This record gives sequence, C-alpha cells and structure tokens, in this order.
Amino acid sequence: MRPGDRIGEQYLRCPPEKVVVVVETDAPDRNTGFTEPDEASTRIAGHQIEFLEHEVARGRFPAGLLPLQSGVGNVANAVLAGLSASGFEGLTAYTEVIQDGMLGLLKSGTLTLASATAFSLTRTPSPGRTTRP
Repeated sequence: MRPGDRIGEQYLRCPPEKVVVVVETDAPDRNTGFTEPDEASTRIAGHQIEFLEHEVARGRFPAGLLPLQSGVGNVANAVLAGLSASGFEGLTAYTEVIQDGMLGLLKSGTLTLASATAFSLTRTPSPGRTTRP
C-alpha cells in the first residue's frame, strides 16, 4: 500500500538443481550514460516543480507529496535535481527504476525511501579500474 511496505521474503528462492549455469561478467549494463541537465531539461524540471508547489498550495497534494514515480533519462534526472533544491521534504518514491537523480535525493535526505525493481545508474569506474566499451 505504501513504498516502504514489504510482502514476502527479501530474496527469490530457487532450488539449486534448477540452476544450469552462472555467468560472471563485469560488462556494463548500458552503453551510454546520463549527462548534466541542459537548459531545456532544467526548464522542464522548473515547470514540474512549480506545478507540484501549486498543487500543495491549493491543498490538492500533501506537503510531502504523494509517492513519486520517475521516468528514466536526462529530463527525469533534471526534475529529481529540481526536487532536491525545491524545499520539499519527506518524499517517497514507488517507481520502476532508481537512477542517478534519485540517489542524490536520498543522499540529501529529501527522499526518505524509494522502492523499485531496478537500478539505471551512470557507470563510474572504481579507483584503479578502467572501463570497457
């Protein structure tokens, strides 16, 4: 019912006899990363934040908003960055993908909880490690 609710177990059960092979890899999940928000993305984010602030002021949304759902990509990251600077607090997210901008919100404390089925993050190499194409 809420993003922090959990049903079932924290892992998937699989009988060992059904495992045919395990493939280890360090290949990246994506070929392209996100870029810093450009002017158009920042303007779109500003309009979205203005809308949310307007709805809170009119009493149609609670001060902590409803659980967020975020798309994936540069515009979504710009909106998430805008939320971090907006003054909203105690936000939650119930979304299919956690991406870079959502991690920033979690780190700042603006977002207190995020529930998702996947990560879509920009790959940053570990110190001393090179990235592969």
